Amino acid sequence: MIAHDMRTPLSALMFSLRNAKAATGNPDALHRALDVAERNTVALASIVEALLDTSPDGHGRVSHAECLPADLIASAIDQIAPQSEHKRQTITIGETFPQPVLADPTRIIRVLVNLLSNAIRFSAEGGEIRVDARLRLNDGHPCVVFSVSDNGPGVPISDITKIFGEGVSIAKGGKYSSGLGLAVCKELVEAHGGRIWVETDRTDGATFSFSIPLDWENPEAHRA
Repeated sequence: MIAHDMRTPLSALMFSLRNAKAATGNPDALHRALDVAERNTVALASIVEALLDTSPDGHGRVSHAECLPADLIASAIDQIAPQSEHKRQTITIGETFPQPVLADPTRIIRVLVNLLSNAIRFSAEGGEIRVDARLRLNDGHPCVVFSVSDNGPGVPISDITKIFGEGVSIAKGGKYSSGLGLAVCKELVEAHGGRIWVETDRTDGATFSFSIPLDWENPEAHRA
């Protein structure tokens, strides 16, 4: 699972280095490429650090720190930017809850990167992707719901109940995915006391959402 998480920043790093090689005589383009390469090197270092702190369940201990949803989203977009730029896709940040959440930033960013990577992969060239973080109530308990929406082909209704299963092959617009990344997302979100789900429109894309509770005294309430 860690290897799957490393694939996105590795791909972005290689893409950025190729851009840097091609930027001879263009200092601005060279600087942008090296900046992206540096950010993804930092992301890889964070994943390796998590690997060194891995527990028997394969995901390590979840640490908690106050972090702004907008900062988590921005960090994830930074990591995924080379992929979206390659397909000339637009990623828009919509509504963001302005107060901090208590979460493990490295792992929440991993979830967002996985969801964004899927949205980019399954959306057409020039497509649009939107990310939000809204305050919601779940049985009276406050939580922040992060959502990644795309205008791709959507998810087959028959796959919605099994899409987060480990090793499940799913079809999306005629393309296939191992489902491993979504299984990782599910476990990381549940480790925070939240849940993850998908809403899909077969004519207008899909929205993947996950919740992070704001009242950690009663995290189980958010899994209902």
